[in-house]
Amino acid sequence: MFLYQMNESTTLKMLDRNDTEALFSLTRKYAEELKTWLPWVEHTTTPADTKAFIRSAMQQFADGNGWQAGIWYDGELAGVIGFHYIDEVNRAASIGYWIAPPFEKRGLVTTSCRALLAHAFDELDLHRVEIKAAKANEKSRAVPARLGFQEEGRLRGAERVNGTYLDVIVYSMLQEEWKRRG
Repeated sequence: MFLYQMNESTTLKMLDRNDTEALFSLTRKYAEELKTWLPWVEHTTTPADTKAFIRSAMQQFADGNGWQAGIWYDGELAGVIGFHYIDEVNRAASIGYWIAPPFEKRGLVTTSCRALLAHAFDELDLHRVEIKAAKANEKSRAVPARLGFQEEGRLRGAERVNGTYLDVIVYSMLQEEWKRRG
């Protein structure tokens, strides 16, 4: 199980069944804001939907194919971050994240990404980590930029959100770039 104390107020903890109510409540409370960028929000309408997500995340971990963690701030669930997948053949992974509006602009996502990068490059010995974000989602795109990722390009109409296809920007960092940063 992944548990990482980032500082005195912020912890990353792998999601488990006990987080169902907190996660469902958070996503429903901020559904209007979150659904602008996240295609799954409109399909999360009952606690059973959240429970199914957590069950799939636990299976993902059991299969060695990534995991999802809650971002906890002062004991309150603030968002989620995790590895969408881990590609063993190419030693690569993709990070995804979201944060509820009241917790924005506190550095929680950037700090959480930094923790996942350390895990990916130092513990899992991965070669490459990607982050993808909708072209118009400036807040999400600022995270890989702050962390020193390279912008690789645009995927046209790559993600369908609320019936609209969004362009997605792909960012990457290689292990040797991470190690140079110290």
